[in-house]
Amino acid sequence: MEAGALHLPGWRTLVALGVVCTGFTLVLFYTLIARSGPAHAALAFYPSPGFAVLFGTLLLRESLTPVALFGLVAIVVGVA
Repeated sequence: MEAGALHLPGWRTLVALGVVCTGFTLVLFYTLIARSGPAHAALAFYPSPGFAVLFGTLLLRESLTPVALFGLVAIVVGVA
């Protein structure tokens, strides 16, 4: 396989990510709604872009740009 070529995951990986992980996340999310209410549960989505930038930087060796940092600061200010 040449460098930079696209590698598609197998069906087992897709099932694990699509069904198991997503299903588990939805169960946790709806449990959070039942226990804390929808307003507090909605706050759980705000850190998602931060984790995406963090994982992209650490695991995929993507560059951390000033625009990404500004966006993360804007999210934190918006939540506060």
